[in-house]
Amino acid sequence: MIDTAVILDRVCKAYASRPTPAVDELSFAVRKGSFFGLLGPNGAGKSTTLNILSHLVRPDRGFIQINGWDYYTQAFQAKQSLGIVPQEFNFNIFDTPTEIILNQGGYYGFSRSALKDRLQILLKKLDLTSYANKPARILSGGMKRRLMIARALIHNPQILILDEPTAGVDPQLRSEIWDFLKEMNKQGTTIILTSHYFEEVEDLCDEVAMIQSGRMLLQLPTREFLQRLPKQNLQIEIQSPPSPEVLKALLAQTPRLTVISPQVFLYEQHQQEPLTELIALFDRHNLSVLAIAPKKARLEQLFLSMIAPQEK
Repeated sequence: MIDTAVILDRVCKAYASRPTPAVDELSFAVRKGSFFGLLGPNGAGKSTTLNILSHLVRPDRGFIQINGWDYYTQAFQAKQSLGIVPQEFNFNIFDTPTEIILNQGGYYGFSRSALKDRLQILLKKLDLTSYANKPARILSGGMKRRLMIARALIHNPQILILDEPTAGVDPQLRSEIWDFLKEMNKQGTTIILTSHYFEEVEDLCDEVAMIQSGRMLLQLPTREFLQRLPKQNLQIEIQSPPSPEVLKALLAQTPRLTVISPQVFLYEQHQQEPLTELIALFDRHNLSVLAIAPKKARLEQLFLSMIAPQEK
């Protein structure tokens, strides 16, 4: 039984218009059932890699296997394994969501009658039922994103590829999409995600790969990635502002603490350092801590620390 959803081995893709390859000897594997995050700065080769997997771009060389199917000799079966959600909207805005989704299923050989039940399930889960028979042009940007996801899932693919799926989406809708994707992943769908929202990757993905200049920097389980972070900045919110005397004493006792506003502090936490002593210090000064949260997503801090030396 094959337990690997995607394998890339020394895959290369160069363009005549670029001085360096877009993808350069890139190798990685994605486990079946995993939620895999692909990170990298703009121009790192993320979209090219996803376009190669989607058969929209043909690599110059390299071995690729998708859901056990050979990328080159079993392309039809490999493509049937995939659902693709690209960055840009690429449907006819004058068609209805029902037409857009069913037409997609037809490309995979399914009749409209065979897809009727699945269509209704996807429309309901992605909150598109009331817009099912209205022109897609009237949908908001967030609804169009959900429509793209529904379209990609109509043929029940084993692997879902998402290229910036929540770009431009408001926080509430983004959270709803996250919940839906988590549910899909729990049901066994392998998901490959690129995103510039590091908190999204940190919350959703169980494994992360970072690429730059078309090459792999590092691939690890997310928890191991985060263990490599030497320090992080925490934002601490307290119930009421301290008196000038208490504030002076607090800052003297905690050099890594700085003031953002009367009730908000920034604290530099070193790796694996417990926060019990810090909270106890606030308590001793009769300051009630309401919330402690990372100032930036931890993956973002690690990502910036990894790419900065190479970009200088």
